[in-house]
Amino acid sequence: MSEMYFKSILIADLNKKEARFQNFNKGFNVITSHDNHMGKSSLLKSLYYAMGAEIEYDDIWDKKSKLYIVDIMVNDKNYKIARFQKTYAVFEKDRLVLLTQSASKDLAKKYEEIFSFAVYLPNKKTNKIELAPPVFTFLPYYIDQDEGWSGLYNSFSNINQYDKKERESHYIIT
Repeated sequence: MSEMYFKSILIADLNKKEARFQNFNKGFNVITSHDNHMGKSSLLKSLYYAMGAEIEYDDIWDKKSKLYIVDIMVNDKNYKIARFQKTYAVFEKDRLVLLTQSASKDLAKKYEEIFSFAVYLPNKKTNKIELAPPVFTFLPYYIDQDEGWSGLYNSFSNINQYDKKERESHYIIT
């Protein structure tokens, strides 16, 4: 399995012409603030959203107006993933290696190549094992502080394409 960590994220609101850039260090990062509703959860959710997960944000967050760019390291190789709505651009160093609107097929396959890791689950209708979209790679690593008490994965949407019992009982990892 590969070593991966976030180096940074850029979140640019194209309508408001505002942006936020956040660096991260390799290792343990603590995201804190002096009060609630300062954007900690939105920042963390944006990391997952930029990587291809469909996220349930608060009502005040307009994800459709934002451009997200994450900079990650995987086994000492630098990648950038840019997301605007349903379009993804993946760069290895400065070379474009994928431009797609398909998170469930193209982006998932590219991540399998990059991470040397993927999640395969049985299709709910056919029971045939298939490559799951990127969100299923990231589900185990995120618990929303607000939604985590009522449902473990309520912060993620579009995950019902696979049977919940099957999802939770056996991830098939390559």
